Amino acid sequence: MWVGFGESQPLSSKGGLGYLKLSENHFVGLMSELLATPTGRGPVTQSEGAQRRYITGLVKPPAGPLWALASSQLLRYDGPGTNAWKSAIPYLSGAAAADVIANNDYVVVPCHEPNSWNSTQTNFGGVFVYDVRKMTHRRLTSTDGLPDNKLHAAALDGKKAWLGGEGFLTLLDLPSLRVEKTIPLLSALPVWSMAAAGNDLWFSSGPGLYRLSRNGEVDSIQRDLPQTESNAAGPEITDMQSARELFKKREEVYRTYGTAETSEFREMTARYNRFVRRVARDLPLMTPSSRTGTNHFAERIMNKDSRGYDGFRFRSTLIEPADFGWIFAYDLRGSFQRWFILPVEDTPMVGFTDSNTPKLAYTNAPWTGAGEQFGVQIQFLHDGQLSQGKEYIIWLEFRDERPTRFFMAFDLFPAAARHRSRTVLEGAFGLSGNPIRGRF
Repeated sequence: MWVGFGESQPLSSKGGLGYLKLSENHFVGLMSELLATPTGRGPVTQSEGAQRRYITGLVKPPAGPLWALASSQLLRYDGPGTNAWKSAIPYLSGAAAADVIANNDYVVVPCHEPNSWNSTQTNFGGVFVYDVRKMTHRRLTSTDGLPDNKLHAAALDGKKAWLGGEGFLTLLDLPSLRVEKTIPLLSALPVWSMAAAGNDLWFSSGPGLYRLSRNGEVDSIQRDLPQTESNAAGPEITDMQSARELFKKREEVYRTYGTAETSEFREMTARYNRFVRRVARDLPLMTPSSRTGTNHFAERIMNKDSRGYDGFRFRSTLIEPADFGWIFAYDLRGSFQRWFILPVEDTPMVGFTDSNTPKLAYTNAPWTGAGEQFGVQIQFLHDGQLSQGKEYIIWLEFRDERPTRFFMAFDLFPAAARHRSRTVLEGAFGLSGNPIRGRF
């Protein structure tokens, strides 16, 4: 039994691959063959081995090689002892791979846009089809007849592939790479898993299990999951451990339904936010950095009281709708896990929708030469979400009690100017350096 594993952290993804000998109850790791590539991106070579990145998908046809998804690549592995890692698809074009399925002739990788992107903004997503015999691949998107680029599951049926999207099923002929038909579903929830069995196609969508028969009719087998105590309304959160448990339950609800627009998700979010607003009263009030150079990065030891959270508050001082922009670096040896922004008042806010890593290796940042490895994030809160005189919370959450060293600088920008690039923030805070190969 093949096993892929790993953990993804900003600028620090790691993982590996191995197999379990069931008859001997013995696991054989292949980490010696999972050599790291210098850049963390790009094709692997046969002599190099696979990247030491986390594995997101595995499939092995009965008479074929092992196919693995790792670091936005499709890799082929011909067996232990051969060290024959080959890059079938070196780069999945920025798409988030949802699954990998294969037979002796084809490998199919359904993809969708990364979080915070959509088909109107990018050309990410779609489906990659790899022809095993020809050793060629092609990506199909909405321009090739797919309803959109948001695909989450696939199932092989001979030389055809069923694709599951958000509210639809599509049948693809693999030899011709032609979309044969699309079946709209009553729900717009994502199709999470699929399997062809006999004359039926089985699939899950949201909390429901469905069957598509050869005559094109969709039957609901289990439309709703039973209500459980874990996802019912609960008490107010009073400590960080309870907040972490609530966050996990909320993520389970999101994975089940594929959307945040459910009453359970909104109720859990409201309880979590009330806890954040209550404890954030003790967080320091910080003022924006003046744009005169790197000496205006603030250095802080976050989570030094081992509370599992930290952060700061700030007030919007512009007389017009404002955007928030910041750069922060954190010691990767710490326990920093996630962050978000929240208004102090209980008012609607979209919040952060994306974040970027630098395209430059900074030569003059305060953490340059500090002796530790730092993760760096560059981020804008755009669309004029900040209002004059209102106060906001930057919330930082940690996995455990370990403190983490931070450097940070932030400022406010007029929303009408539409400042959104990394270059703007790097210039604002005086950062410069050399381009990072392969970073976009």
